[in-house]
Amino acid sequence: MDFQIASEFSIAGLDGIKAYELNGHAYVSKSQLCLATRGNKATERFSKWMRTAAFASGAKGSRGFPQDKGTAAFVEAHVMSSNGTKQAHLVSPLIGYQWFLHEMKSTSAAIRERATDLVIKVGAVGFDTMVKEACGVGYAPAESMSEWIKLQPTHEKAAPINAVKQKLLDLGYIDRTKRMGEMINDLFYNRLPAEVFNEVQRVKQEFRHKHNSWCGPSQFQVLTKDAQNALNTIAAAALVLLDTDNYRGITEIVQKLDKIQPRHRKSFVAFVDPNQMNLSY
Repeated sequence: MDFQIASEFSIAGLDGIKAYELNGHAYVSKSQLCLATRGNKATERFSKWMRTAAFASGAKGSRGFPQDKGTAAFVEAHVMSSNGTKQAHLVSPLIGYQWFLHEMKSTSAAIRERATDLVIKVGAVGFDTMVKEACGVGYAPAESMSEWIKLQPTHEKAAPINAVKQKLLDLGYIDRTKRMGEMINDLFYNRLPAEVFNEVQRVKQEFRHKHNSWCGPSQFQVLTKDAQNALNTIAAAALVLLDTDNYRGITEIVQKLDKIQPRHRKSFVAFVDPNQMNLSY
């Protein structure tokens, strides 16, 4: 079998997990993710979790996970490192972060502790950024808007974001109000790069005028699959925070997510100095 060749890089501030670059994309290793949370490199549980979470089964750990068959796929590659060449099974860093969130609910106290420590260290999109920076995979909004915005909006549902919205309704917030819209923006869409957010609004308005439609596509439906997956991952982190028994208000949740993925715009929750945030779970 012919294998693709990936390059290995260290991640600043993170021991035990390497970054891998292959064909201009950034990856992490399944075995290293398992070692980081479970203390061993056996990947059977990880593979089973991926297969389960990728389908809408309602299984534990599947919330916020992209619901499609391709999500359960991994890239098989040979890795070139200082120690020679080795075989590796690689997944995206966003899926790696989903694994951390899943492990935070493990029945093992040791696994929960290691996973929680990783979540605090890297954050949701923060892990994606750390891995990409380590292997030199960058982003320039003016040059790669197509990575964020579709040529034509589609009709998929924002399931993980809707799960967060349902949780807010369960907590007593009211749907179809200005405040609900502000909360969803502060939790999710205000975290898009400013250029991307503005382009999403432009595409939505253009679609409405062209098709004489008042509502048109949602913001989520304008975004590419990768951008949707990034928001899904933030939604998974939000659900973990909202599931705590000591919920003290949406402002605290929004500001904790700021530590993970900063907002570029604010609506009703003020910006704070990220160094002064208390990121406790």
